[in-house]
Amino acid sequence: MTETSDLLIFWVVVAARFFVPLLIPRYPLPAILAALIIDAADQTIFQQFTNLDLEGYQGYDKALDIYYLTIAYISTLRNWTNLFAFQVSRFLFYWRLVGVVLFELLHLRPLLMIFPNTFEYFFIFYEAVRLRWDPKQMTKKFLIGAAAFIWIFIKLPQEYWIHIAQLDTTDFIKQTIFGMPTDTPWSEILAANLWVIPVLAVVVVLILVLARWILRRLPPADWGLRIAADPVPAPSSGGNGGTDMDTQSERFFNAALLEKIVMVSLFAFLLPPACMCYAPVPPPDELTRMSMTPTPTTFTSPLSPLPTPTPTPTPTPEARHLLLQRLLAEGRLPHDAVHELEV
Repeated sequence: MTETSDLLIFWVVVAARFFVPLLIPRYPLPAILAALIIDAADQTIFQQFTNLDLEGYQGYDKALDIYYLTIAYISTLRNWTNLFAFQVSRFLFYWRLVGVVLFELLHLRPLLMIFPNTFEYFFIFYEAVRLRWDPKQMTKKFLIGAAAFIWIFIKLPQEYWIHIAQLDTTDFIKQTIFGMPTDTPWSEILAANLWVIPVLAVVVVLILVLARWILRRLPPADWGLRIAADPVPAPSSGGNGGTDMDTQSERFFNAALLEKIVMVSLFAFLLPPACMCYAPVPPPDELTRMSMTPTPTTFTSPLSPLPTPTPTPTPTPEARHLLLQRLLAEGRLPHDAVHELEV
């Protein structure tokens, strides 16, 4: 039987993956980093602390990835002030969305490398810049170079590692670097390899020194640290007293409507497998016990043929006579009616 603790852990993680992304429009950078960390850790949490069957994890994970990336993309419609950066992010988002749809249809892992999730890191890059600098100052050349760098040097190796080589970072470190089995606790690994602690300390110091060197060479900040998204500016009126958005909304068929149709159509391919692919499954012994236990009730699908109705048993003449005499004695039927029914 699936333990209550397993189900509790499962639903806590799923709730976190649902509700944390809702903070992205208001607090873009910390919220998407939190969503990224939960996304990276949830499978490890399930493996370490539960006995759940993770057979359908891939579809579940991709569906929730698209969920929080969609919220991030919608927040760019509200928050981003650099139009070209928004256009780049729009291309990267739909490029990945098309790739996920093709993967769900064809189940070819190389598609996830051909259509990498560059949008996520480009979003983080833009919001990191916005913390201290005005994003409108970023040129087209700079933005294209940033997107290309993320695509080639970060996402392609990552997508290959995860989806083509299908390697787990934790298992790789335990087996290749430390020569330990994958189920060895980290406490035992550190106890047997005390040299790791000073090495990690040196790495942290080098990262801090590099970060300080980079920060000193950045241009002067345009404002103080801005964690929350900037307020939406008031719309500027045109010569006729209306805005450009008002003029766009007067037309029924416009670019916004076309984008909504494309997005909803792509989501239509993802929702059915996402709804069916992953749920806590009892262990095999529990499934065997459940299959041998008689079920008190049955469910008939609306699409299945209706069951044959059970015929109503016909009463014997003696039982019929006794019933009519009882109804006559109680005054519920007149004598003439009882006589006619007996005949």
